[in-house]
Amino acid sequence: MATPFSEIYTAFLGKITSFDRAELNVELMEADMEIIMLSALPYFRMPKIPLTINKETKEFENDLTNDEIQIISVLMKREWYKRFIADAELLIQKYDTGDFEVKSQANHLKALVSGLVESLDKECKKMISSYDRIDSAGKLFDYQLLAGK
Repeated sequence: MATPFSEIYTAFLGKITSFDRAELNVELMEADMEIIMLSALPYFRMPKIPLTINKETKEFENDLTNDEIQIISVLMKREWYKRFIADAELLIQKYDTGDFEVKSQANHLKALVSGLVESLDKECKKMISSYDRIDSAGKLFDYQLLAGK
């Protein structure tokens, strides 16, 4: 069985507040989300199942659990925000500081967006950490086994 990319995209779109849906047709939006997903997948370092994809059928070759779908969607959100920051920083670097009448707005935007990425990094680490402690049956790993008990 397989998990279609559309399940990941649905989870991702539920986590962001803006995606210029009106300006993009469905094919362009899905192609962009695929690029974001492919850039996010390397950050999911130790999944319990292989995250092998089939680009022709637009699906993962294995069934993903809801935990794995949510982790990938949060990593996609992180990549989406990083793209936004790169665009904002290019805009700030393109113009001289004299071109901005209110200088604090650019600094405020940069601090706000950087804070969002730091918050997303923490969320990603927390999700992956709790995912790592759960076994395939959905139960927490018994750490007493490591102590020989």
